[in-house]
Amino acid sequence: MIEQLRKLIARHCETLQREEREIEQNVAAILEADEPSSELVQQTIAKAHKLKGGSGTIGFQEISETAAGLERALKMVAQLSGPLPVEVKDEIARLFAMLADLIRTVQPEQSDLFNVQLPTDVQTPVQVEEAPVPRGPDPMRSVS
Repeated sequence: MIEQLRKLIARHCETLQREEREIEQNVAAILEADEPSSELVQQTIAKAHKLKGGSGTIGFQEISETAAGLERALKMVAQLSGPLPVEVKDEIARLFAMLADLIRTVQPEQSDLFNVQLPTDVQTPVQVEEAPVPRGPDPMRSVS
C-alpha cells in the first residue's frame, strides 16, 4: 500500500511540472495584457485552484498554500475593470515565481504522506447487533 501511495506522489510531481508550464503561459499573457480577458483569468484561477487542492491532498502543503495565494490574487484581477494596477501585476508575478520555484524543485520525499506509517494489522470491523426497539404506545397518537 505504501508503495502505491509513493507512486501516486511521484506521478503528482510530474503532473505539477506540466501544470506549472501551463500556468506560466497564462500568467505571462495576463501580465502582458493591459486588460486580460476574463476567460484567460478564469482558466488560470481554475488551474491554480486545481494545484491548491491536489497538492494539499497529496501532502505538499507549501505548494498548496502558495497556489491558494495566486488563486486569491487572480480572483482580485477577475473583479477589476480597466488596466491592471502595477501592484497587482507585481503580486501575481511574485506569487507565480514562488510557486514555480517550489514546483521545479519538488521531490516526492517532500510530501507529508511519503513516509506515513500505515497500519500493518488491519482487522475486520466488529459488527454490532442492534437491540430490538421496545414497542409501546405511540407517543404521537393522541389519547382519547
